[in-house]
Amino acid sequence: SVSSRPRRRETSRVKMTTYTIGIDVGGTNTDAVFLQTASANQAVTVVDKVKTPTTLDVVSGIQNALNQLLAKTSVKVVPKEEVRCVFLGTTAFLNALLECKNLLKVGIVRLCGPTTRNHPPLIEWPQTLKTTVLRGSWWASGGYEFFPEKEISPLDDRDFVAIADDLKGMDVADRPVEIIVSGVHAPLKIDQEQDACKRLRKALADKQLNIIRVTSSCEAVGCRIGILKRESAAVLNACLRKSASITVGAIDQAIKDAGLTGARAYLTTSDGTVVHGGAALDRPVECIASGPVNSIRGAGVLINDEESETIFVLDVGGTTTDVGVLVGSANKRHVRQSNSDSRVAGVRTNNYVADVVSIALGGGSGFMGTHFHASSVGYQITTKAICCGGDTPTFTDVALACQSLLSTSSVNDAWCTVKREALRAALTAKTGASVEEMQAAYRAANQRVADLVSKLKTSQSSQGIKVILAGGGGALLDGDMLAEMLELPAGAVVKAEHMDVANACGAGLGQVGAVLDKTEEIREGDFEAKVEELRTEVCKVAVEKGGLPGTAVVIQEEVTAIAFVSGNTKRVFIKAVADLNPAFAGPATGPACPPCELASEPTPAGSDLPSSASKARLAGEHQDPPDMFSPPEASQKQLDEHGVWVLSEYDIHCLAIGCGILGCGGGGSTYKGFLSLKHQVRGGKQIRVLFPEQLPAHSFVQPAAFMGVPTVIEERIHVTGDLLPAAKRVLASVGGEASSTFLLSAEVGGCNGLEPLILQAQTGAFAGVVDGDLMGRAFPELQMQTLSIYGQSILPAALCDAHGNVLMLTRRAEGAAGAAGAAGEEGAGAEEAPFVREMFNAAGESEGSTEPWGWKAQGPFVSEAAFVESEMRCALMYDSNPFTATEAQVGGMGMVAGLAFRPFAAATFGEAAIPHTLSRARAIGDALLCATRSASPVMAVLQGVDSSARLLMEGKVVLVQSNSEGGFAAGSVEVCSESGQRVRVRFQNEYLRCSQLPGTVLAEVPDLICILDSENGCPVATEEVKYGLRVLVVALPAHARLCTDEAMCVIGPSGFKSLLPPVDCMNRPVIVDGSTRGSPP
Repeated sequence: SVSSRPRRRETSRVKMTTYTIGIDVGGTNTDAVFLQTASANQAVTVVDKVKTPTTLDVVSGIQNALNQLLAKTSVKVVPKEEVRCVFLGTTAFLNALLECKNLLKVGIVRLCGPTTRNHPPLIEWPQTLKTTVLRGSWWASGGYEFFPEKEISPLDDRDFVAIADDLKGMDVADRPVEIIVSGVHAPLKIDQEQDACKRLRKALADKQLNIIRVTSSCEAVGCRIGILKRESAAVLNACLRKSASITVGAIDQAIKDAGLTGARAYLTTSDGTVVHGGAALDRPVECIASGPVNSIRGAGVLINDEESETIFVLDVGGTTTDVGVLVGSANKRHVRQSNSDSRVAGVRTNNYVADVVSIALGGGSGFMGTHFHASSVGYQITTKAICCGGDTPTFTDVALACQSLLSTSSVNDAWCTVKREALRAALTAKTGASVEEMQAAYRAANQRVADLVSKLKTSQSSQGIKVILAGGGGALLDGDMLAEMLELPAGAVVKAEHMDVANACGAGLGQVGAVLDKTEEIREGDFEAKVEELRTEVCKVAVEKGGLPGTAVVIQEEVTAIAFVSGNTKRVFIKAVADLNPAFAGPATGPACPPCELASEPTPAGSDLPSSASKARLAGEHQDPPDMFSPPEASQKQLDEHGVWVLSEYDIHCLAIGCGILGCGGGGSTYKGFLSLKHQVRGGKQIRVLFPEQLPAHSFVQPAAFMGVPTVIEERIHVTGDLLPAAKRVLASVGGEASSTFLLSAEVGGCNGLEPLILQAQTGAFAGVVDGDLMGRAFPELQMQTLSIYGQSILPAALCDAHGNVLMLTRRAEGAAGAAGAAGEEGAGAEEAPFVREMFNAAGESEGSTEPWGWKAQGPFVSEAAFVESEMRCALMYDSNPFTATEAQVGGMGMVAGLAFRPFAAATFGEAAIPHTLSRARAIGDALLCATRSASPVMAVLQGVDSSARLLMEGKVVLVQSNSEGGFAAGSVEVCSESGQRVRVRFQNEYLRCSQLPGTVLAEVPDLICILDSENGCPVATEEVKYGLRVLVVALPAHARLCTDEAMCVIGPSGFKSLLPPVDCMNRPVIVDGSTRGSPP
């Protein structure tokens, strides 16, 4: 469930008239404003403002702006002691990362036991930044399983002694200043991280290394699920302490020098809230990117609108236009939060960020005669634009040539040196564009901005909506034209007062925020009471962090079920904000790192530091999906001399995207598999994929995959090597050999599409990997695959956990079946033979076997596979196994394990499997990557796959309902278009059916129903879909082998107990060996 209605947690409120100063450091200017907040109605007045050039060191620019502001006559009349707060929004931390300057050296210890080792800490960091910061990473025993919070392995003091020995052996100048301790599933139970910190501190003290700081990752950046993102945020936080000391020290000194004896320093954060100087020293990572949010909050408050329900703020700068949304009631407005990962300087973190989207259109954007180019003259506009005496045509020039602004705009007062006719003539001479072409280009630019606003709307209604033009270039847009395009009434598009310093105003109007993000056991009857308890808890934290009592409200709330986890386990996210309490006395500021580290550090020799021209691109990388990059000129598959497909790094990008889309909302994220494969290829490994027709006649094919809970993999990242013992155990039981066996993904959709590739790259243990799978997509249960559907056994099957323990399921009658058994030649009566369950420890020794009571195979092999699904799912997740009625070691399998089952003869591939599904995934990814820079990447995906793919709906998510049913995350998503049409997509881990309300079925299983992010075309998983997300609902055709009568009984609507009648498969488009046809052959 999702709610964005503000909930007030306090009843009393202290009112007072306050004076505050807001300062915002931009790429071109540093702005400062002096604000007065009235006690009666909390109305904000700008007393005065200044705009000064941003200096190279940032700090002196802050001091200059503050001094000039306090020298203003209107400000001098206010006693300095009445100024309570100075708020700062700064780019200093981002610049430090982009330039690799003033960064501390950091080490990291991961408590993980044998798990997660495919993905070392900071695996996704840009190499230069990683080389500058990281000074050692270590594996250590420890970590927790997801449920029931069981240790992966106990802590071992020998690990910490060895780490201390390593550090003692380093040169003093090369030692890390701080070490982060990060534990698997520490957000669920932080005590082990804290204990490990104590043990490491003792080991360091024994080596006289007390100066090295040791910090828990959860204490550093919060208890948010996702170990790679949490580690990245914690290391960024640690390395930025030096920059924070310099910045906070400078603002404190500037306040002191200015005589503001009653004022405290606060820094703005990337989600629109503020933290006091002491907290900024402790968590500088939260203050990295706050500029766009400041502008949005400032513009919203300055118009003093008490009626509009939703306010869109268009912040037009020199290079980009940022659009954000303010929601909530008057005087309690807050910036809508983003549901996407944040990326800063190329690093993916778990930071909370505002929902701000941008386009490359600003005052300095170049005019090409018919359109505007993404490149901009930026801060040089005052000398390069034609209207300023230069010779470069810009958006500013065209706007002035098309508007009647020459006597009314502050832009023109400052810049214009020519009249309109002369400006038009100069533009024509420079570009050859006629006046009509200029007007058409100007209208198209306004339309781009209007389209951006439309994408951010969550309702087709225009009532209660206001649009504010802000920023230095806000006057360049045409308000009346935008109102017409957005179908808004007159007066709904307004120019913000003091629009040129809206960012500084937003910085000076800070709120304090608090977030709760955790996993909770919530019983059905106690749901509302438990959630209310959590709301109260997070609001209390907001007040404790400096919020004014009586002002705390909940602004965002999400409670979601977790896939494959039965019972009452929920993921709870609640965010609250409160007005700042000027009387709050937080901890005093002081050095956040040893004094010896405050000296400047030289830039690493030979490092590929970003130029100033590239900073904007790097800083904005959080808006792009992590696996996006420009495709090479030749994006075809690379084949060796035998015609075998050799994967390139580009292929890996394509496969990660394509497998994610084929996951149909389930299957787990492909991102970690993408990182691992990229690491292998960059390390020189060659990964070969055979097409099915290239398989040797007498070879065998081994299906393999991971089985488990996608949410768990965010922390306890599975090790691909876990597949190897399972596969070898199965091969040995049937007399097969790895050298003549090829790996096959059991499920191409989601992370399992990449796992056989990673296993082969890491071990080289098999003959190769085959282009195909058994599902053509992702399905939630083991019986939903073609081997069982078309009459082949999947037994023997093996499940291997991270400790090397193997659960083996066989039939009593099989014994050693040999190669003939591997080929699928069953013995008489095999379908009636009882199952045998046997456990092997990491040494390969049997720990005994049992015959699951009450179970024998009945009927087709689908029933057999359904039993294997139930038995292995229980082994993954529960402390007791209902099928054996015994207490077993099943809890130790950790909810994620490697799965392999019976190999089949290559000669039967066409009967047993679906061919060319990796090729299909690559085609989808290739189409999307090639269209990344175009206006409609998703349409390119549809056209690139086949003509039968359909766009079912484009719109916003307006309702999400999710719960846990039988261990599956089940529910529905409703998407509404701008015209008011709605579709409902039902899911059970994967998206299963899409209906146009009130009830017309548009697509259902086995159709591939995908929900894609409308901004970049990336798949949105069922556990990631959120209220307000802008999406496209797409249907892709299923392969012919998924549309037969035999298959429809298992994977059609009846296989999911759907109440809707099944759709006639003869009328659905299908895929036959990579080509599209209207019906199955």
